[in-house]
Amino acid sequence: MGKSKPKIPSIRDIVSHIKGKNFLPVYYFFGEDTGTIDGAIDSLSKAISPLLSSDFDKENISADKSHSINEIIDMASAFPFGDGKKLIVVKNVEQLKERKILAGYAENPPDFTFLILAHFGKINSFESEPLKTLLKHGFLYEAKKLKGYELSSWLVKKAAVLGKELSNENAGALLEIAGEERSFIETQLNKLVDYTGERKEITIDDVKTVSSVGKEYSSFDFLDELGHGNKAKALELGLKLLDSGEEILKLLGLISRFLKLIAHHTELRSIGMTVDQAAKEVGVNPYFYKKTVNKTYFLNDENLRRGAKAVLDAEIALKSTATDDKTVMTILIAEMIK
Repeated sequence: MGKSKPKIPSIRDIVSHIKGKNFLPVYYFFGEDTGTIDGAIDSLSKAISPLLSSDFDKENISADKSHSINEIIDMASAFPFGDGKKLIVVKNVEQLKERKILAGYAENPPDFTFLILAHFGKINSFESEPLKTLLKHGFLYEAKKLKGYELSSWLVKKAAVLGKELSNENAGALLEIAGEERSFIETQLNKLVDYTGERKEITIDDVKTVSSVGKEYSSFDFLDELGHGNKAKALELGLKLLDSGEEILKLLGLISRFLKLIAHHTELRSIGMTVDQAAKEVGVNPYFYKKTVNKTYFLNDENLRRGAKAVLDAEIALKSTATDDKTVMTILIAEMIK
């Protein structure tokens, strides 16, 4: 058996470093949430900057294959120009060769330099250097992509920082309409802040209006009609979504997820879980979960089984035949709703 992944501190833990002004000499950030990595670097840099006494003691490097890790280590090991500290930020560390040399630096970093390293992407093994040493000294931090409950909670907190009240349910609605790509979600939130002006609360109507600007409909509306068994309207919206550029495989994925949530709900309800508990159990936002399980048509076991089979048949048709997307959508809706 392979070794399990060690427990890696979250990049969000650095908030306590900033508040307490207790900084580490080395930070190695990695993960798929590039927005959080960039945000953490900006926050750390702003907090550390007052400790620098010269502009020459701050370096920002976007690494590529032409850069040498030895040059960066030499730069970090050299004394500051002023009588304060030194800050070096290196992004795209994954592009550098011979990164294992960093292990020696991490074992005994100088006390006058703050070295922040950003590795954009996943890391699968932590047994090799420099990761082993970075982890041992607590210099390694992961930026995981937020999903479901975590992303919904982040939205609520982010809105509060921006001076707005966003309920968990309305945050969930925003995720359902706009998706779970954090940078795009943050853009939508900023639009909502501008749209609501002096008004403190962001309502569900605000979310629907701003997130659907330029659209007459959304995948949210499509699932709503589908879940209530409204065949004609579901087909109309499904075809319009295809016309607007939505990929049919993405729509099939949404429908499949939708049906799985209903199946899970039936099971979890049978053991006495509340809707909120069940939403947390399956890792989706409460608003979407509640909206999903209120779709009465597929709460019928026979309808649910027929719907799941129709989605599977549609996927097979797309992969094994030359049937066009609109025909596949038409057959899908006809088979799902009798």
